[in-house]
Amino acid sequence: LVLSGVAYGRPAERSSVHSNEWRHSNGYVFSTRGPSAFRLRFIPPSDFVPPLSSPMVSPDEPDAPFHAMNCSEGVGIGSSFGSICVSPVGAFSLHDASGR
Repeated sequence: LVLSGVAYGRPAERSSVHSNEWRHSNGYVFSTRGPSAFRLRFIPPSDFVPPLSSPMVSPDEPDAPFHAMNCSEGVGIGSSFGSICVSPVGAFSLHDASGR
């Protein structure tokens, strides 16, 4: 998990700037990084910026596919290796592929 920056609101839409991200209407930007990591960024809706490159998070393999989802905690994304969700109060939870 990579965290970089809380808000909550309407359902999200895919980002028109970066098609491999899912941006929530109030500033959460969800994506995967490499084959097995989630990235969650907190960015105000009016200040969208692309993720910064970092040698600390620079996998050699492509980012894993994911899908947007509603969770019992709120909203998030799911992938073959698990899911990440954010609640209306800004708490996030990570789940493995079994949902635990």
